[in-house]
Amino acid sequence: MKKLIKPEQVNLKFDIEYIVEVIFPDSEEQLVASTYKGFNIPDGELLPSEKDAIISSQALADYHSFIECIEDLMTDNYDLEIYYKNASPYNSFYFGAIAKNSDGTLIFDFDLTLRVSNHNPHRTQQSQQYKKEKKAALKRIARTKKPTAITRSVIVNNDYYSDYLEAFVDIDEIIKRSVEILERKKH
Repeated sequence: MKKLIKPEQVNLKFDIEYIVEVIFPDSEEQLVASTYKGFNIPDGELLPSEKDAIISSQALADYHSFIECIEDLMTDNYDLEIYYKNASPYNSFYFGAIAKNSDGTLIFDFDLTLRVSNHNPHRTQQSQQYKKEKKAALKRIARTKKPTAITRSVIVNNDYYSDYLEAFVDIDEIIKRSVEILERKKH
């Protein structure tokens, strides 16, 4: 005769210990690295200088966010009115801006032209067309007055800046110096 012996079911319990480590920035500087004067500057990679380079959609979105911060800096922090804005197909943005008084009326003492791009400027038919459009827009606003032209070009790529924050601080300085020129002329 055979006897079947069933072992009792044994419940084995395992204790597995795992540790989740959460690392918080060790200084406020890391938290504030992408904030300047209340603007959230993108931390993404800068666009390459080559016109035909392949650019990720995130890098392009960061660049456009950076451009929006520049617009807001001009209008919100320096009370400039952007009367002309244009974007070329090769990631160049052109702004024409004039100053406003505290009561909102326009001051026609100077005209700031700011070009922000990832490559050096070069003369093309399209760039000449942009200049004509900008001049026509200024003429419609200023009518007979002829403001002093202040023209600045800022190249934003890895050859010139290490990140968007560094470029934004320089652009802020350019705008600030332009506005200071205006303030000196008023007095």
